[in-house]
Amino acid sequence: MSATLDQFFEPSVLDTKTRECHEYEKGMFFTLNNRSSDKADLSVMARSVYRSLFRGVKGKLGAGKDNLLPEGSIAVEGRLPDKRLVMEVLNRKIPFMVYGIHPYNLLNHYSKVQNKGYCHVHGIVFGTHYHLPSEKNALKDRIDYTTKMLLRHTKISRYAKKENSRPVDIQPMGTGKYEYGHEPVELSSVYEYLHLPTTDPHKHCCINYVAGMEHAPWSRTPLLYVYKKIA
Repeated sequence: MSATLDQFFEPSVLDTKTRECHEYEKGMFFTLNNRSSDKADLSVMARSVYRSLFRGVKGKLGAGKDNLLPEGSIAVEGRLPDKRLVMEVLNRKIPFMVYGIHPYNLLNHYSKVQNKGYCHVHGIVFGTHYHLPSEKNALKDRIDYTTKMLLRHTKISRYAKKENSRPVDIQPMGTGKYEYGHEPVELSSVYEYLHLPTTDPHKHCCINYVAGMEHAPWSRTPLLYVYKKIA
């Protein structure tokens, strides 16, 4: 029998029509404008980016085993895991990250790094809303903290506030620079959404952008799927 999300989630979690959704419930979109980094650098960095992001959304360190994220517990896979695993990861309130690497030379404007093979990162993360506060000011503070945690991976020492020069940018899915209108992302359809680069590669949506589907096949870097392993 095929796995369905209903097997893993309580009805109250699935019913988004009768409750107020968290701002990041449909996913988190982030960008790292990495300095002087090539594909190999950024691929190796995926695990530590996930750890920093998870630490950021959970907040500052406190006592307890729940705050421990040992090196060996983070999985980085080049193929989308099976549906049952993805759903169980989310059911256990573990963020699931899709990690994409884009060359700077695919941008539509002149860049000094165009001919050096340098790249940057775009990512989508599902399940962060389980760890983020809902109150507006507290949420802003937590996203600022997460931004600072990710800054270390950009090779840039200070955070720039100008929109076009931000080394780290974090937005709820469907907002900001990469807004694609209503993204078809609900807890009950996350796995189908993750498959869109394969099932509907021409669809205008965030995950196809992260996968580089609008560019030639030779210029794409395969997506990486990163999550904390289930014990």
